[in-house]
Amino acid sequence: MATKSKECAMINFAYFTANFPSDFIEKVWKDDERLIKHFNEKLKQFSGSRMIDIGSFVRFFLDLNGDNQIKLTNWIENEYLASSELAK
Repeated sequence: MATKSKECAMINFAYFTANFPSDFIEKVWKDDERLIKHFNEKLKQFSGSRMIDIGSFVRFFLDLNGDNQIKLTNWIENEYLASSELAK
C-alpha cells in the first residue's frame, strides 16, 4: 500500500505535467547552460508547431536519462506544489 507522501508525490507530478511553469528547465538545470539550451530545444521539438502540451512533456520526460529524470522529479517534489491540500 502506498504511503500518503507517495500518493501526494504522484498527484503532484501529474498536475505538474499539465501545469508546468514555462521556465522549469532553467530552474532545474540552472547550473548548466548547455543542458538548458539542449532541453529547451528538445521540448520544443516534441511539441512540433503547436503549444507544448501534456504529451510533449511526457515524451520529454521519458527521453531524459535516469539521472536527469531523478533531478527533475526531485525538483518537482521540492519546488512545485499543485495544491495546498497536498502539503498536509
